[in-house]
Amino acid sequence: MQFENNKITSKSSLATGYEADGFEALLNKDIDKSLTAFKSCYTVYPTFRNCDEIRKLLLSNQSALKDPGSSKWRDIYKTILASLTYRLSPSIIQRLERASQ
Repeated sequence: MQFENNKITSKSSLATGYEADGFEALLNKDIDKSLTAFKSCYTVYPTFRNCDEIRKLLLSNQSALKDPGSSKWRDIYKTILASLTYRLSPSIIQRLERASQ
């Protein structure tokens, strides 16, 4: 059982890192890096927090988000804030709130 617990912790640690990378890229308006990070998060731990839902949201808006100046970025931040903040750190939430204004 110890091995299984270590395996879960390792997957969780990896997913946490990918999620952090995904949000950092998202807040820097880098759709490609953000998608890569959230896809990696999903690959490592498919049910981790809201990585899959965020990945799908980004994929469905990918073309509009290629432009860092697009107002669609604010819409994405607002959507995440409205329904995809489960276990998200307060600092990320604050950064999303600032970016959504």
